[in-house]
Amino acid sequence: RLFFVANCWREEEIEAGLRRFRPLQANLNQAQENIELQLSHDSGDRRLDGTNPIDTAMASIDMAVLVKNRDDCLQKLKDAERN
Repeated sequence: RLFFVANCWREEEIEAGLRRFRPLQANLNQAQENIELQLSHDSGDRRLDGTNPIDTAMASIDMAVLVKNRDDCLQKLKDAERN
């Protein structure tokens, strides 16, 4: 019933889209993994424990950079979805 009405994809378009999105998704996943590694209770950045205020402040700055990187990766992915 929907043969001539429904949207359909060509395999070439799907492959082109996947080639475009895979690196963006991989970058986003890696950025999130970097944040999680820094926040890990077992192996994370010990400066975030708060024992030394200066070290804690420096670690917070480092975390802000990681979060900004992750947010930039997410924005690139969303921008690619819109185009």
